[in-house]
Amino acid sequence: MPIPMVQAWRPRTATGFQGRFDPGVPFWVTKSSSGVVTIEGVASGVAIASSNVVLGTLPVGYRPATEEWYTAEYNGGRTPSVVRTNGEIVSPNPLVSGDAYLSLSNVMFLEASVASAMTWTTPALLNSFTAVSGATPQWAVDSHGDVWLRGRVQRASAWADSTAIFNIPAPYRASEGQHHSAQSQTGYGYASVVANGDITARHSGTVNDGFLSLAGMVYSPASLDSSYSLMGADYSQAYGDIPFQNSWNHYGFGWRLVGVRKRSDGLVMLRGLVASGSIGAPIFWLPRSLWPAQGAVMREAVSVGVSGRLDVRSGHGTDGARPGPYAAVGSNSWFSLDGACWQGE
Repeated sequence: MPIPMVQAWRPRTATGFQGRFDPGVPFWVTKSSSGVVTIEGVASGVAIASSNVVLGTLPVGYRPATEEWYTAEYNGGRTPSVVRTNGEIVSPNPLVSGDAYLSLSNVMFLEASVASAMTWTTPALLNSFTAVSGATPQWAVDSHGDVWLRGRVQRASAWADSTAIFNIPAPYRASEGQHHSAQSQTGYGYASVVANGDITARHSGTVNDGFLSLAGMVYSPASLDSSYSLMGADYSQAYGDIPFQNSWNHYGFGWRLVGVRKRSDGLVMLRGLVASGSIGAPIFWLPRSLWPAQGAVMREAVSVGVSGRLDVRSGHGTDGARPGPYAAVGSNSWFSLDGACWQGE
């Protein structure tokens, strides 16, 4: 479903930035049968000098239960985006670059009626973290067994790297560590899910005090590991052989092996850390059933503790690029695919 946009956004058509193949639709919202809402597409627009500008409004039935903050890919950097319970998509910061590109592919949540029917646990916060007013950090397990996080945390002082925010009990822990991109008050942040159950706040050498948003973080616990098809010749493949490309490989060292899973509701989930390949080149190719249903996905990723960009291409673009995930910006020392999700064909 196209998203009605208030500002003068249009599809990005430059090579490498194809959005949905319908040239009249800059952003497209999709809802799975289990209520997972995702946004696809890459758009260009005019400069916006004001703060807290409404960019567009999600239709009824595609809105979140709580206001959430996400990170958006904007003109080679990142900017916050807020999705309100009334469906408004808001840019808290000015978007000052004319004809810049914007992607909202990091926005992902459970539709309000689905989220409200789930059992959300409010964990005990650790290490002097507190909840941001109106954004209590919580976690819940969806109908497919995946664990969702939401809310924002804050501290009166800066946190050290890998400071635990709260702990998730044993039945719902991941088997290996993983890194998820997140929005912080200073712009860049990320959070890690650790095998001991800790959800930790991270930084990249700069002080990330203020808040850290957990919106859009979803992971599969250890009990679902067998549902992932792992990359490389040494592993069995539910989708046939999916070898690495361009010298990419598993990072290892106790972090998640790279894999892909498609749930029965059509949601495709990537996982794991890759290393040693060529930045700007595809990591592996995707079979048709795993393509993004409505076009390209361009999302913020974590690479060696700093901001990176992951592009997931479908076969619907006009430049002939092969479908698959591309490590577009970052470092090949390690690059995280954790948290990358989209609605598959």
